[in-house]
Amino acid sequence: MGSGIFGWLARIALFLALGAAISLFQLDRATASRPELIGLIPEGLGGEADLTRAQMLITTEPTSADTATRSVLQHRPIPAHHLSLRALHLVESDLVEPASVALTEASKRGWRDLYTQITVLGSALSNGNAVAAAQRLEAIIRHVEEWDVQAAAAEQVLMVLEGREAFAERLAESPGLSAHLVELSQRYANLAPPTGEMFRLASSNGGAIPCEDTASLARRLLAMGEGKSGSDLWYETCGQDDRSGFALQYATNDIDPFGWQFEKGDGVATKPGSQADTLTVANRSPVRKAVAYRFASLPAGVHRFRLQWKAERPSASAGESELDLELKCGGRQSTDLLENSAMVDDEFQFTVPADCDLQVLSLISSRGRKADVKLSKIQPV
Repeated sequence: MGSGIFGWLARIALFLALGAAISLFQLDRATASRPELIGLIPEGLGGEADLTRAQMLITTEPTSADTATRSVLQHRPIPAHHLSLRALHLVESDLVEPASVALTEASKRGWRDLYTQITVLGSALSNGNAVAAAQRLEAIIRHVEEWDVQAAAAEQVLMVLEGREAFAERLAESPGLSAHLVELSQRYANLAPPTGEMFRLASSNGGAIPCEDTASLARRLLAMGEGKSGSDLWYETCGQDDRSGFALQYATNDIDPFGWQFEKGDGVATKPGSQADTLTVANRSPVRKAVAYRFASLPAGVHRFRLQWKAERPSASAGESELDLELKCGGRQSTDLLENSAMVDDEFQFTVPADCDLQVLSLISSRGRKADVKLSKIQPV
């Protein structure tokens, strides 16, 4: 009789213990999305609560994360992220040697952990091993989907000369890599200047970077207002001296970053005129709009242009020109307009200051249709 009671009590205790364990496991899992529950889970279990606790301590009190970062290493296999948390705690605790070991192991376990990869890259560069850093950057670019990880890695390598030189050699051996770097520079503006310098290095060493990629990167630099960087990149690699004299050459497949760009849509339409190097413009919008623009690198001094056209359906107000030229210093977003000082209606005269190495020349149209628009650059009087 007594043994039967004790047996039932043992079963009840076992079921209660099992239920408590299941509840604790479920509560532990819930801390991943509800950090406020962490206080209910004992430290050192090595589950989600310890992982969340470690992540929180690393960003606030990294030297206090010893137990939490140690406990997340209990389960096998150990993810790279868990090792990187442990390494960061060790670094903050001035335990450099074990931190290096943890980072090395973390780098072998995957490419997705940002801290691990960027730290290993920085370690390679600080030890003078730019070639290893360049190889790791290429691997990250090819195998990691997250753009922010790629950008952080590229910043580590490309911001130093040795890194740019080492990665320039990778470009010649890796088809398609240059296009990806251009896309990265479009997303992260700080990468465009060092990427441009690296393209120039690769080209000077015999690397064959597609001119389409070079043009896209040069156009990005020009749009940012980086006139010298964009100009040097283009003309030292693919570009030729501009012999068009600013004529409105309509070419939709022209990759030249210093060529004319013609607007379409939003009430604006452009097409070639009936004569060579002319343009037909239609603006259906009631407001004046830019219908074409191009970057320029005019030297300091006075520059004169003549603009001619046929107003087929004019609609400008009295005293308002049908077409205007605007010249401003800097990139497309600049507001530094230069004053037109010409005394003749169809002429424009601008004085480019010495500190203006990049300009944007825009053709502005009022509402209406203008045919055979012709632009020519004339010598100053």
